[in-house]
Amino acid sequence: MTKRYHWANKVAGDGKIYATSQEGVTDVIQAGRDFKKLATNSLPDKMFGSPAFAGGRIYFRGYGYLWAIGKP
Repeated sequence: MTKRYHWANKVAGDGKIYATSQEGVTDVIQAGRDFKKLATNSLPDKMFGSPAFAGGRIYFRGYGYLWAIGKP
């Protein structure tokens, strides 16, 4: 995982684990026995809450905004 302080709880969905840092960087890891990092994504906001899944989207509560990632 990225060498950052992961403030929020890790959440799992669709066979992936999402770990979000306070700096707004989310590491996506494949769930399973073996470690496999799938992606690193960032948002231009500080994050202080755990991501949530609803309606085919993932939501991030940032310091300045509520981010919804996914199809409309």
